[in-house]
Amino acid sequence: VFLTQSTDLTVVDDGVACNIGAYSYLRVMDLEAEGIFSSLNITKFATGVAYVPSGPVDVTLKFHVFNNPADYSATGFAYSSLTQIGSDITVSIPNTPLLPNPPVIVESPVSGITIPAGSKYIVWEVEAPVSNGNFVLGTNTRGESGATFYGGCATGDPTPITTATGFANQHWVTWLEGSVGSGLPFPVAD
Repeated sequence: VFLTQSTDLTVVDDGVACNIGAYSYLRVMDLEAEGIFSSLNITKFATGVAYVPSGPVDVTLKFHVFNNPADYSATGFAYSSLTQIGSDITVSIPNTPLLPNPPVIVESPVSGITIPAGSKYIVWEVEAPVSNGNFVLGTNTRGESGATFYGGCATGDPTPITTATGFANQHWVTWLEGSVGSGLPFPVAD
């Protein structure tokens, strides 16, 4: 299965970053709306990267579900309403010069992450520690079917809020690949 909320997977812009504190980028995907009601085994994570001046930089990839699906709001939500699934995953992001150099797509294998059957939402998060303040995920202005969220120093509050608050055209280019139910992979379009 291929999950994304990016209308276009081309990275054309840089995004929101912070150089004085830790921060995160998050996506929330409605699994029921995608027709996924059984367990979901994540096998690959991919993200656009616009700028990493001193790479490689290690970021932390995390997966979550909501304790109560009613806690999700398209404008923001609390970390306390999430349960992490599996362990933190370290993803190494290569040195990426500032635009107009071409941004890159970083793909990382994922193992040990199975979202339980019946989960309404999956949340994936990329957390950049304070020492990685110039790490900027790739975005575009070409639309998204769900909100991009960020939390941490850019907001002065660790509570994730949508980029529509202050950064309306910052649509994070990201996707997941995996398999559902019996573990048989679905075909993925190139």
